[in-house]
Amino acid sequence: MALDAHIIQPFANVLVVIGELITISGTVDGLAGAEPVSPDSVMVQIGTSPPVEAMLVRAVGHPPQKPPPSWSFHASVRVPGPAGSMTVVVRVHFDSNVDMVRTRTVNASAGELTGVWSADDGGVYFLKQDISNLWWVGLDGHAGVQRPGLTVTTVFLGQLQSIPALQPAAAKTGPVTGPGIGGSWADVPRGTRMRSGTLTLRPIRAADGSIQQLQVTASSGGFTTTMLTRTIHQAAMLSDLQTLLASVQKNVGDGETLGGGNLKAYKDHVVVFGHLLGIAGQNVVVNWAVNAGRTYKDFICAHADGNHDADANTDIAIDRQRLDSGGDFSQPNFWTEGWEPGVDPEVIQHKLNGTSNALHLEMVMFGRGARCDQRDRFDDPPLVPGWNERDGNSVLINGRPVTALRLDPIDGFDSVPSRVVLINGKVMSAGTLVRVSGPLVLDCGHLEWSDPFDSCREDDFDVANQEIHPVYAIDVVDATPRVNLSGVWGDNLGMTYYVRHIADSIWWFGMGPVRETAFGQVFRGTLKDRTIDGVWRDVPFGTGDSGGALRLTVDPGLLQFAADPQGAFSNRRWLKLYDARP
Repeated sequence: MALDAHIIQPFANVLVVIGELITISGTVDGLAGAEPVSPDSVMVQIGTSPPVEAMLVRAVGHPPQKPPPSWSFHASVRVPGPAGSMTVVVRVHFDSNVDMVRTRTVNASAGELTGVWSADDGGVYFLKQDISNLWWVGLDGHAGVQRPGLTVTTVFLGQLQSIPALQPAAAKTGPVTGPGIGGSWADVPRGTRMRSGTLTLRPIRAADGSIQQLQVTASSGGFTTTMLTRTIHQAAMLSDLQTLLASVQKNVGDGETLGGGNLKAYKDHVVVFGHLLGIAGQNVVVNWAVNAGRTYKDFICAHADGNHDADANTDIAIDRQRLDSGGDFSQPNFWTEGWEPGVDPEVIQHKLNGTSNALHLEMVMFGRGARCDQRDRFDDPPLVPGWNERDGNSVLINGRPVTALRLDPIDGFDSVPSRVVLINGKVMSAGTLVRVSGPLVLDCGHLEWSDPFDSCREDDFDVANQEIHPVYAIDVVDATPRVNLSGVWGDNLGMTYYVRHIADSIWWFGMGPVRETAFGQVFRGTLKDRTIDGVWRDVPFGTGDSGGALRLTVDPGLLQFAADPQGAFSNRRWLKLYDARP
């Protein structure tokens, strides 16, 4: 037999990812007999990468004579750029000064699956290919101010592998080996569906060779999507906070808005903890009569006075230790970052100091931009959440939209204000610990009569006109210690993590509040004793693009996580806010 060499890995035409270490392996046949010939060295190379000497191992069981001796070789090589067709080269040098070259063509990708994909069941998926791993968060398609996912939010981690790939019909070349993806998925408790299982996906290439669809070829656990199609996704352009407030209509006069002379913006999407104080002897007071109409026309055309503006009001005493530096759960840089141009954070500090840390909360009834004389715009999408908006446009109470808020009379059936005892089944009574998100503002509209030259009273620290207005969401912190860690958790930066605990696996999807667009993170880890070891990855739901390992310690009380002080997120703490719904 003649000298020979064969490449086993990688397979022909397989997808390899730039930056990934791949194995190049194969076999070499030598010559036996009176003048045996053996391989002296094997050098391997992919594309423009430098040659690497492979490890040679003689096959076991070959006698010194016939059949010819055989060796295996293997080496790890990092895939270089650029994307496109790339050649694998194997050069064998035999001790008889004979050289032999074998080649194979593969396709290099720069992570081409990253992007936004639409699903045939109406969902939208944010995919991130990280070398040979594929991460995603998939959300139902019911968009709103709160963003999609209130019915279904699912996360996935899979690995690229070689399976037969579907070719475009026009190519008529038949199936070839190509990239496939196999992995696990789990719903997390941002939505109401709680399923999990495994998936296998097969890419479908367009005529130009690009991957434009991902077909689900096998699944378990009740996964409903069968095809993902690449889509163009343009994130909504966010106006600055003061412009936003000036676009939301109030009902107390033609063209009067939350902005203008009413609210002065200080900081957007603030997240604070505090204990409920109530207002006027009630838990939550609503400036609307029990028997008043609930349509947008009823609201915007009421031309009400300030006592009929339909806002739902309460007060809290905020926990300053969670804001000021030095506290165990404090927000780093809360007082130094994210403030609106031209404002002084010390104004808020002094007002909190002067009013026993009181903070007023106001949920608007509707958060739309149409005036009473613009009836053709009554159904325009809301700009901010409202307590009488629906689904993803509603204020969220423990992650669920407010539905059919029940108003009870205080003095009489037609009296204003009314009161609220329960919201989404949660008792909002004095002393309740809550987490609140929304813009931090000064309410200047009620103070003009006292000082028209300083309607915001920024220098009067005894005037408690600091507010979260409009409120985006309220979480009643009522989690209970459970061995299963599934639930909704918050960190000390104001982010929210929807955690799913299945057997020894921990999944989460992390995101920010309304108008915080930078953060979107998927995590998967394994729980052993009270330690969670896992990996995380930013997905293009947000603008971040990082990932890595993360070790968490679960507090004995089962209501807190702490990160490894020597690892990622060393300044981060997590608190369980509420348990996952059944």
